[in-house]
Amino acid sequence: MMGKIIVRNLKLECNIGVTAEERKEKQPVSVDIMIYADISIAARSNSIKDAIDYSRLSTDIKNLAEGREFILLEYFSVFIAEYILSNCNCEKVRVKARKMRALDSADYAAIEASLEKA
Repeated sequence: MMGKIIVRNLKLECNIGVTAEERKEKQPVSVDIMIYADISIAARSNSIKDAIDYSRLSTDIKNLAEGREFILLEYFSVFIAEYILSNCNCEKVRVKARKMRALDSADYAAIEASLEKA
């Protein structure tokens, strides 16, 4: 049984930007994560050990993202997606990252990356 685990609007503070000046101070980044995985064992066992622990995963992503610098939102999105594919028992992941202060005339700029296991 395939399922989709969703974490919507994970709020992060990241050093991200094209220029060194832009990366000096942390900026708000919002991330949506969609993980496509077989949920049949967890659905039957009702045990967190058989599930993707999205609470732990969110904490891991927050620590990873807030502990480094990123130049491009594209790199950031793929970095998060690759981490999830490598650390979760899933087939596909989609990450949408929004840089909340990227443009003065828009709410945000966003990149969405999708990766699948080979």
